[in-house]
Amino acid sequence: MSLTNKITSFFRGDSKPATLPIPQNVPKTAFDRFVADGWLNVLTSAGVIGKDKRMAATVDFTFLDQVTLEALYQSDPIAARIVDRPVREMMREGYKFCSTDIDPDVLEEFHQELEGFCVDEKIEEALKWARLYGGAAIFIGADSSNDMLDRSEETELDLEKINKINYLLVFDRYDIFPGTELDLDLSSKNFGYPIYYTVGNTSTNMGGTKKIHHSRLIKFCGVDLPYRLKRQADIRFWGDSVLNRVWASLRDYNTGQAVVPSILQDFVNIVLKMEDLPDIVAQGKTGDEDLQKRLALLNMTSSYLKAMIIRKEESIEKNATPITGIGDLLKGLKDNLMAVTDIPHTILFNESAGGLGSTGDSERLGWYDHIKSMQESQLRSKILRLVEIFRAAKNSVLNKQKGEIGLEFNPLFQLSEKEQIDIRKTQADIDVAYITNGCLDPIEVRQSRFGSGQYSTETTIDSELDKKLEVPSGDQPKA
Repeated sequence: MSLTNKITSFFRGDSKPATLPIPQNVPKTAFDRFVADGWLNVLTSAGVIGKDKRMAATVDFTFLDQVTLEALYQSDPIAARIVDRPVREMMREGYKFCSTDIDPDVLEEFHQELEGFCVDEKIEEALKWARLYGGAAIFIGADSSNDMLDRSEETELDLEKINKINYLLVFDRYDIFPGTELDLDLSSKNFGYPIYYTVGNTSTNMGGTKKIHHSRLIKFCGVDLPYRLKRQADIRFWGDSVLNRVWASLRDYNTGQAVVPSILQDFVNIVLKMEDLPDIVAQGKTGDEDLQKRLALLNMTSSYLKAMIIRKEESIEKNATPITGIGDLLKGLKDNLMAVTDIPHTILFNESAGGLGSTGDSERLGWYDHIKSMQESQLRSKILRLVEIFRAAKNSVLNKQKGEIGLEFNPLFQLSEKEQIDIRKTQADIDVAYITNGCLDPIEVRQSRFGSGQYSTETTIDSELDKKLEVPSGDQPKA
């Protein structure tokens, strides 16, 4: 039987080992053109269960428990850097508030009001525990009742009734437990998630078990998971730890690093050839003692005299353990770890930029773009929610201020002093051209560059100044 006929017979079900799906209503000519070199090959056994070793590999869930996560964070510097470094970069340069309706000085005063509650530190802490454990929350201790006996955290936070903010507390996912009652309001942002959370007795400053309404929490989740997984008992509507996905690569990297010192310890092996060794061993205990004394004398003479004293019938050889290629292996483990963490080697391993003439600017800019996207996806909505709550408090400086408040993250890339001077010189030349041609007034330039208290290249047109500088209609020059 020809090869084509054998393959055709197999897929038609004529052959006994035909366990694969049999194509239906396929013309015979299609089998005549069949080529067995795809993902599944019955001739080479590629993709055949029981014959192809790759088919034995399966994908399984990896969930590191609380103790393991804490041990990694405490003892493994690379694991701690994977958790901490992105958070530190997100908060490094801070942010500022902006509004077209509210005076900048009032916004600055409000920012200081937030600093009094250590808002930035609380956000950074919550972000870290969310990345480590998979979830964390900031509890807002808001006084929203005039009745001293009725300060229930179980009620929904009413922004119209907030008297003042008393404190902020950060809880990780193992301190705060979601309830079983889910929010089924389709119009709610909390739809499908618990309405109430419970803080256990181990939490500080809470005085026993507390039931908290979700509106009083600013929740931070780690790695996002499908909703079906979030509902599992082990996850409890939180996210996943960032160390779960990198665990295999982190383990391989640390194993490789640990092997190197062992190789170095046995890098050179000394071989002592003794003709009478069998006779010494045959003497039993006495022979063992003689052999130990002989080896101790050999080691002592080597240490003190930098030479080895041996008998005439003995010889010594030094054998070195080959380590060719071990650097490439370690580099491969390191590259794999960088790939799964999305952190460049200059950040993760504190290494300088590699390559001839490389300054690392491309890696740094790519890293800053990554951090910028994290700021937008993980920080913006949380900060604005905090602003909304603090602003609603009756004792806040913004309580009676009308207008929207925007949020701008300060640039992560900081220019050198020389670069800043070059930018200012270029901008000064542009300003001279604008003033000379009557496009801008010197007052507008001064206010735009230095009016906010710090240098800015953004130019603001003063409409009121334009009205003052307008030429009266009766004084218009004649053509």
